Amino acid sequence: IAMAAVAALHLFGQEMRAAGAPASTYSITDLGSLGGRQTSPMGINNRGAVVGFSATVAGLTRAFLYTGGSLVDLGTLGGDESFAYRINDNGIIVGRAQDLSGRFHAFVTTINGGAIELTSLDPRADGDFGAALGVNSVGEATGYYTTAGHHMSARNRVFFYHDSRVEDLGTFGGEDGVVVAVNDRGSRGVATDQAPSP
Repeated sequence: IAMAAVAALHLFGQEMRAAGAPASTYSITDLGSLGGRQTSPMGINNRGAVVGFSATVAGLTRAFLYTGGSLVDLGTLGGDESFAYRINDNGIIVGRAQDLSGRFHAFVTTINGGAIELTSLDPRADGDFGAALGVNSVGEATGYYTTAGHHMSARNRVFFYHDSRVEDLGTFGGEDGVVVAVNDRGSRGVATDQAPSP
């Protein structure tokens, strides 16, 4: 049986439900797929647009945008596969996609298209792997990239994308750093292999 992703919207009443009161209402939408057997939603904004990744008929994994009742393939950076992770309320989407050589690079795009490959803004991000994992309401994005070599053997460095430029934030004192989220004040959720100094 083919697996299809669903998005559930939970509508709460004005007050908390008392014991014995009717259950809250859910609305479930079948997002479909890009022709393959599995779809994985990763992010949803307050306008109901959903992003994630879905299998194609050919067995590849492609980033998607679900909006207006349609599942749209977001394409790649010239390679075969891509993944979308988050979308903000202005339709700015972040993720990772393969280039012609098969390397994954972080990207930022919008509902209307026009992907920005972040390595084009900073050549230091031109390792074998990069991913943008978080975006805030003003379009600032964050993620990590490898400096050189293969994904598992290279060093991971955190980046912050803002004002059409990439800022290298390093590793926060360890050998590796990974960031997964950014809020509207620019604070970032980071994992590092060394505890910060007191």
